[in-house]
Amino acid sequence: MKEKYIIDKEADGLDVKTFLRQKAGYSARTFKSAKFDGSIKVNGKAVFSNHKLSCGDVLETEFPEKTSDDIKPVNIPLDIIYEDDDILAVNKPCGMPVHPSFRHHEDTLANAVMYYYKEKPFAYRVLTRLDADTTGVVIIAKNALSAAKFDHKHAKKTYAAICTGTPPQKSDRIEAPIARDEGVIKRKVDFEKGKTAVTEYKVISENKKKNLFLAEIHPVTGRTHQIRLHMSYIGCPLYADFLYGNEIKGERTRLHCKTVEFRHPLTDETITLNAQIPKDFDFYFEN
Repeated sequence: MKEKYIIDKEADGLDVKTFLRQKAGYSARTFKSAKFDGSIKVNGKAVFSNHKLSCGDVLETEFPEKTSDDIKPVNIPLDIIYEDDDILAVNKPCGMPVHPSFRHHEDTLANAVMYYYKEKPFAYRVLTRLDADTTGVVIIAKNALSAAKFDHKHAKKTYAAICTGTPPQKSDRIEAPIARDEGVIKRKVDFEKGKTAVTEYKVISENKKKNLFLAEIHPVTGRTHQIRLHMSYIGCPLYADFLYGNEIKGERTRLHCKTVEFRHPLTDETITLNAQIPKDFDFYFEN
């Protein structure tokens, strides 16, 4: 996919790298992708990143399109929330991994998306990931450019979660750094070696008879298992969380990404996507 810019007087004299980073809004990752995986041309000729631009120049960047031929297309229904030429957003169900793995070859979101686009070459690029049992909004890039320019830092996710116990505050901000625990899956709070992790939560309602509460949670940072670990850290692990709380046979952790607000990678429009909360949250309201 290509992008074209006509250099105006304001950008006259800037080098290519400065223009793309400061004027075109390319992140370091995006610029690197165009530089090494794609191409950068001025007036039809390939240039280096330090090339000086002049008013009236035509600057073109191209990002290579690849295909995910290693992912088998499987006819699995998709609950599509939003789609345009650049992104696809779906409401992912419980029990569906986002990517294929050793134990999951043909039952993942990747398989479903590849089937949805089976009539044309397609590269599967997930922009917002969720654990297999976590439900809700997942955004997929439909081309290399939208994947490269997606602003992960400013994408805001809001979750609904059923938590156990009594929250210390009705709303609070949890700041507890996270590090990898022993093994490859579990994480832990570690104030010496952990990476910065911040989670904000607000209690929506409480079911004291069941010793549960419904919370709206916003992860300011995006560490692995951040919500699950942080809520457990304050003494309120998610319901049925086998890693950070108490496993309940036949039950899943109730965590749902209900809203994602982000800037469209190409139009810069602010988009808010919502995914309906699953029916299995209803047990919380039943006495």
